[in-house]
Amino acid sequence: MATPTPTIKIGFIGPSFNNAFTLDSATNGRLDNTDYVLGGTEILVDLTSRTTSLKVKRGRKDFTQPFRTGEATIILRNTDGELDPLNTSSTYYPGVTVGRTVTIDCNGTSIYNGTITNIELGYTVGGDAWVVVRAADGLGDLATREITDGTAFSAETSGKRVTAVLTNAGVNYQGTSAINAGLSDLASETLTSATNARNYLRKVINSEQGYLYGNRSGVLTFENRYGPLSDTTKATFSDDGSDVPYQRIDRRVATAELFNQLSANRTGQDPVLVNNTSSQNSYGIRNLNVGQVLVQDNATVTDLLNLLLVKTASTETRIAEITSVLDTLSASDITAIAQLELVDKVIVEFTPPGTSQQIAASSIESIEHNFSFGTTWRVTLGLIPQIVTSYLVLNDATLGQLDNNSLGF
Repeated sequence: MATPTPTIKIGFIGPSFNNAFTLDSATNGRLDNTDYVLGGTEILVDLTSRTTSLKVKRGRKDFTQPFRTGEATIILRNTDGELDPLNTSSTYYPGVTVGRTVTIDCNGTSIYNGTITNIELGYTVGGDAWVVVRAADGLGDLATREITDGTAFSAETSGKRVTAVLTNAGVNYQGTSAINAGLSDLASETLTSATNARNYLRKVINSEQGYLYGNRSGVLTFENRYGPLSDTTKATFSDDGSDVPYQRIDRRVATAELFNQLSANRTGQDPVLVNNTSSQNSYGIRNLNVGQVLVQDNATVTDLLNLLLVKTASTETRIAEITSVLDTLSASDITAIAQLELVDKVIVEFTPPGTSQQIAASSIESIEHNFSFGTTWRVTLGLIPQIVTSYLVLNDATLGQLDNNSLGF
């Protein structure tokens, strides 16, 4: 067993962290130096020794919905008042503030990167004091930006549309990004009013049936709909000690994600409807309105809905979550879990009582870290079955057989 070690850093700008270039200063005014720059930059300060607990939540609980903003909550000790913004003599003055960077590592591996959105300071008359820091990733940043009124988008792939939104003058996204080209061709469009950037990008994701999320290193990431299918297995979890161990597995058969009649519409067009009659005969009609899509024709809308229908029309027993306690694992297993990312492919081996071992290929839909000093560090992965059996995959020994599986679009 190995002890998981967190590292929590927060960005500061203040008198004690001044790295701005200053004319006529013997220290800050040296030409061609890299330590003192125009305007200054925030400096990341290690506050691990002050941290009492952390929680990170990224992803989604419902695969029919877009990924949510990745959030982190950190509680810091403040019994010396050093983090209080009223303490002008503090090294940290003017204290932790919104808009600054937060990074969290586990054994040197990044598990979260975001910016502070909210700060809560509390204390008791008995002398205890703390600071609660809440942070959001790049998706949260996009929720506060608007695409300018009158923006004209050309007919282009979904990936290019994502880039066009991020570089729009009203959005001006400054974070790092990794944008896949995408597979869907989107229609040209001119916006008639200012439009929330995150809401518009959700239409792009609907049109691709792809993925948009802030990754664990803070990179805004867009993947096309077949990204997980082409992914290599990032970890294998088992309950027999042969691979990465887990302590709990939750399996469920639920109707919350059971839909057998799907609808969507192009801008200004009537909805397109697709049905799975076999599922409807078994469970009745269960409708899901996917919303507006930006593709060029209704035939593509039908293809998109049929793709989603593969995931939603059945109620087979699914692995919903697995939980690992990092304190019980080896250093290599801790690193393997810390490196996992949303939509990564993992294999889960499980042996329900009274049955033989089962194997499930899954995609990660959510990642949650919970850790308090002096207790255990738990990581819970939300999973969805990786739907590969319905599609032809070139060069795959099983899924690449002709006349067996269907071509995707």
